[in-house]
Amino acid sequence: MEVDGEEFLLQSFINNFRYLIAKNLKASHILPFMIQCYPALGQSAKGIKRFEKLNQNAEATEFFLDELLDLDGESGLRIHSNFMLALKDGGYDKLWNMLNGSIIDDKQQLVLINLFFKSLVEEINLMDILPKLIENNMINQSDREEILAEERIRGNQAAVLSMIIVLPERQTKWFNLFLDSLYHTRYEELVKKIDPDFYSGKGIYDKVGDKIKKLGASNDECSSDTRSFRMDVAEPKNEENLAGVEPDIIVTSSTPGKRDIPDAAAFSDHEEESRECDTRNSSQRVPGDHQTTTVKTIDPDSQMDLETDDVTINRQNDLSLNTDIKTHEKEVKEKNIPVTPTEPDSEKIFDDAINSNEEMDIKMPEVEHKELEMRNYQLELAHPAINGKNTIICAPTGSGKTHVALKIAKNHLDKGKRSGNKGFDKVIFLVNKVPLAKQQHDMFRQYLSDYDSVMVHGEQKDTPPLKINMAKNDIVVLTAQILVDALNAEDEKERASLSQATLMIFDECHHTNKGHPYNQIMGLYLDERVDHPKNPLPQVVGLTASLGVGKAKNIKEAQRHILTLCANLDADCISTVNKALGELMDHVNVPNREVKTVPSRDRDPFKSAIEDIIRQIEKKMKTIVDMNEEVKHLDTVLGTCPPQKGSDPYTQWISQLNKPIVQLPDPKVRRRLKACRNYLKEYNVALIINNDSRMKDALNHLNQELIKNVTHVDQTHLVDTEKWLQQLFQEKLPILTKLSSSTDYPNPKLETLKALLLEAYRVNSNTRGIIFVKTRDLTVAIQSWIKETPALKHLNPERLTGAGASVEASGMTLTHQVDVLEYFKGGKHKVIIATSVAEEGLDIQACNLVIKYVHVTNEIAMVQSRGRARATNAKFLLLAESGKGTAEKERLNIFREEMMNRAIKLVQQMQGAEYKEARDKMQFEAKMERSLAARAKKQHRLTSEEEYELRCLRCDVLACISRDFRTIQKSHHVVVDPEFKEKTEVMPHPRPVKYDDFQKTGKLFCKACKYDWGIEAIYKKAKLPVLKLDSFILVDIRENRLHCKKWKDAPFQTPEVGIDDWQMLLNSPIFWAGQ
Repeated sequence: MEVDGEEFLLQSFINNFRYLIAKNLKASHILPFMIQCYPALGQSAKGIKRFEKLNQNAEATEFFLDELLDLDGESGLRIHSNFMLALKDGGYDKLWNMLNGSIIDDKQQLVLINLFFKSLVEEINLMDILPKLIENNMINQSDREEILAEERIRGNQAAVLSMIIVLPERQTKWFNLFLDSLYHTRYEELVKKIDPDFYSGKGIYDKVGDKIKKLGASNDECSSDTRSFRMDVAEPKNEENLAGVEPDIIVTSSTPGKRDIPDAAAFSDHEEESRECDTRNSSQRVPGDHQTTTVKTIDPDSQMDLETDDVTINRQNDLSLNTDIKTHEKEVKEKNIPVTPTEPDSEKIFDDAINSNEEMDIKMPEVEHKELEMRNYQLELAHPAINGKNTIICAPTGSGKTHVALKIAKNHLDKGKRSGNKGFDKVIFLVNKVPLAKQQHDMFRQYLSDYDSVMVHGEQKDTPPLKINMAKNDIVVLTAQILVDALNAEDEKERASLSQATLMIFDECHHTNKGHPYNQIMGLYLDERVDHPKNPLPQVVGLTASLGVGKAKNIKEAQRHILTLCANLDADCISTVNKALGELMDHVNVPNREVKTVPSRDRDPFKSAIEDIIRQIEKKMKTIVDMNEEVKHLDTVLGTCPPQKGSDPYTQWISQLNKPIVQLPDPKVRRRLKACRNYLKEYNVALIINNDSRMKDALNHLNQELIKNVTHVDQTHLVDTEKWLQQLFQEKLPILTKLSSSTDYPNPKLETLKALLLEAYRVNSNTRGIIFVKTRDLTVAIQSWIKETPALKHLNPERLTGAGASVEASGMTLTHQVDVLEYFKGGKHKVIIATSVAEEGLDIQACNLVIKYVHVTNEIAMVQSRGRARATNAKFLLLAESGKGTAEKERLNIFREEMMNRAIKLVQQMQGAEYKEARDKMQFEAKMERSLAARAKKQHRLTSEEEYELRCLRCDVLACISRDFRTIQKSHHVVVDPEFKEKTEVMPHPRPVKYDDFQKTGKLFCKACKYDWGIEAIYKKAKLPVLKLDSFILVDIRENRLHCKKWKDAPFQTPEVGIDDWQMLLNSPIFWAGQ
């Protein structure tokens, strides 16, 4: 069969570089781009997916190349051109350069990475470095998602391993960029270890050969990594070819022709191995060599090979860049390093290209069954609940309240089993924080292994509706908001019912008040009991170490607070230990308590400089208000500005400024004042950091938050005030930088903290300590300080914060949180710097030192944080700043704790009828409040049929009308007005991930002022604008202005997208997303 010239050139290109492409490319990364060019390739997606799920990435890429050659009626040159564009678009710069004749000689860099492989895998925290790698274009978005999936499934070390494997494949200067990324993410010491001359100006590879010899011979740290280490460099046979001349290469294959796609059976057999790293199994010609070369299959249990174009590194008994994940996991298990399995996201790379969606089913690992043994005081606590009463169990931290709950649940389920009702009785165990869900679920799996259990929380994706999970399992451990959402679901098929459960346990039940999800659940419970008295409802049990006293100033008010909690939880009684009190005291460790008062800095010119900037901004705001008569009412708000910057009152004042500013009618005035308010917020945070940490850390925060306003915003769209704010920061930056680098102004609090830590670890080198701080920003600052303090850096500190913020905002994923706690227990991290996420419930038996760092809240938090010190001879220290009232607040908390214990006794002593009357009265009053609030909200929505304009929060341009909105899946608010697109500017989304069947594709910005409006996403072939309400001002026909942060607070109802809407969307070229 004759082929034309273009087709012959394409065949020559693919055959000549087949091995190079197969070795360095993952086909799925560029397939979407190529499908857009050649829709026929969509038929190949399923085969590529099956190869890749079997870890046959090279075979998948070769199959893809064969499919390119089989495209009928297409220009060979155009296919080649589009393929090269796809490589560029997919982030394969290094492969693109090699295919264009550039020689990439990185053997020395690879050797260095190999030598320090163990250190890299064990020391790097993925979430620290991942944003920097993305910023440096070292990994593409597909790489990012796969690495994060690896982190969710197998933990941090496996994810770092995957990251290191992919780095050399993307950028030609990957080594420099990698070290630069490490250097700028607090891994300076690791960079110095790998290359001491990296920032010395001597040049990075001047003496690499000597360095390799030295490391291979004498480096103690790497000695275990370099056993039987040898390096063979294959000299190129033809240097002209390597210089870019097209060689005449004959490619041979042990299996000529197209590759067979693995059948479904093969896929099923290998499904559990689908997350392993690549192993190559091919016989291909190596570019640059005129002889036929056979590349052997790598046996993961034997000698492993790392192959590059001109270097082969062989190592025995340890890790290499292409090591099998199973081998790595084996080492991890042998060293007792935790690799935490969690439920992974479904793989959806090709959902738009194929009709099937083959999801991996990764089950929770088996756990060893343990017998539930109870102490006498635990049986005393459980007794009322075992007898069927709604009970609040109040006992000290460390007393084993979870074991009490396990006993109650086991008795409840066993009773149902004996009566022949197995499967009918259901236990719901509610927690208020995600890390607690996993901890408590593990306990149920260990001690109640005869019963089916499941864990459900907000960080999971693609989980069945809670209604189904409750039907399929005996025990459901979940975060409270999940249950709130399920009970209020509009879709009847997904709406759960409290009648499905027979026992409902609230962990940390003292939160059952006001608008907390616990109280929302119990509100529905109490309404159901009154409105439908014949419907069955679950027994209720609450667990807590401290009920608190609220704002009580005396014993009577404290008693009322506790009665209110009893009413909210519909409790029949409060269970405390009375008979077995001696045994309780024998088993509960009460830490030694100590308060250390520390002065502030004698001189603080950094603080003075920031306060001067703040005063200038306040004066600017006053000038803006004085010049505009219509905003004169803001004079009152500005006049209440607290004098002490960086204080709690000032922080609260800044927060309260937002509402009156965003509701101003004049867009120019609003924009100027809002910009000032935003800058005040960041300077205030810097003052807080400076007060409790170093000047350097405060400046780092300002650089991170304010410089991005200069680099990430189109300067041509800034108004005069925004330019003035930027200029003011730039003018003050030199003096702030000079002050932050000075050693003349040490922080006495840090010096005292250092002394406390050194003394604790001198007495006991195995000490495990938790330092509680007020904000996420301070966790970053204190961690950096410990790492950069030579006497303390061996403590290897780690942060523990909540999941309520993004990783960029110092938040943490559940997997990361679990990893931190496991490493802390194992001793890798001897100190944790934590926010309140670690105060409640987390069982850290090894902890024998708790330090509250210049941070006191209420008596409940005091009891909870003190309870983290569970080891024998533990210490609880409060570091208090003199003159700030911190020590006084702690003494008040101790008094309030004593008042709480007396109030509990008074409630317990109430006669049955008296107690019931007080509880029922409070429940009736609470129901009236709920009914009135619900009626008012419903009436407002029903009567508010008028339309609202949505105007840009920054420039006030009209974006759309409330009638233009539709909801998808009851939650995503999209605009269906075709004219809306003319008012927006769309930029590629930096994280184009898939969620809830939406594929993020772009970021939406106001065309007039570049303000962030939301995202653009593809849903069912329609490309839709999905807006965030916080970016807009709502204006009614009377010109009243309203700012709502969340869609649930919007004053209008939004219908679900209907059939007519879909017909319009899919027939409109504006919304049509293509094949």
